[in-house]
Amino acid sequence: IITFSLCKIIINPLGSLTKAAQNIKEGNYKSRVNIVTADELGNLADSFNDMAVALEEKEMMYDTFGKIVDPEVRDYLMKETHKIKRGGEVREVTVLFCDIRNFTAMSEKMSASSVVSLLNRYFTGLGKCITNHNGIVNKYIGDAIMAIFGAPVESKNSSYDAYLAACDMMDALQKINADFRKDGLPELNFGIGIHTGEVFAGIIGAENRMEYTVIGDTVNTASRIESLCKTYKVPLLMSHSSVTNIQQSSEKLKKEIKFVDDAQIRGKAEPMKVYTC
Repeated sequence: IITFSLCKIIINPLGSLTKAAQNIKEGNYKSRVNIVTADELGNLADSFNDMAVALEEKEMMYDTFGKIVDPEVRDYLMKETHKIKRGGEVREVTVLFCDIRNFTAMSEKMSASSVVSLLNRYFTGLGKCITNHNGIVNKYIGDAIMAIFGAPVESKNSSYDAYLAACDMMDALQKINADFRKDGLPELNFGIGIHTGEVFAGIIGAENRMEYTVIGDTVNTASRIESLCKTYKVPLLMSHSSVTNIQQSSEKLKKEIKFVDDAQIRGKAEPMKVYTC
């Protein structure tokens, strides 16, 4: 009887620890054990609970980190943690810029909180279109979105991914505007510019504040192509380099994509061919 009682005193707490450990393994970091004794089992239970609290905090930080930067960038940085330093590599990517039209004039008529709420809904809807096609939202610049296709994650055809994302973004804007109309909010219009080329992709910044981004003429050109959407009164413009890659992935798009003009890009000596669909 004494032996059985002693076994029960030991086995029951161990069973609770085993169950809690399984919960932790399955991602339930709120799991705790309720063992109140002054022996080694009690110490083990206290240590287990401390570990669970630490894991829960790390998971919260991991999730928050994935909201501050794109989740794919987060995962890339987490994998490269042991060798994170300023620097990177030259890669061919496609850069997409999207900017709201007449946003400054519109926001002057709204409260700051209303503007933030509107932008959050807008960014959420368009962000899904980008991530669904292997892109990352690199940064929000006021009311503009800068997205990258082809870095840090490889893409078979970054131009085609960017084009599909842009098409989805135009469709998503219609749904967003329908919801805004119901809520008495102003409708939005945007311009999208897409350009493919070489960039320097990597970790850039000060020693105590770094970010993953891309730098180079490709980025500037994509931004300036986007601004030409106002001139040509179209929601989407693409460079010749992007269109060439896009058409390699789809014969159908050779008929859908239309030449717009030999446009003069600010900072470029020679005009660039731009296209829409």
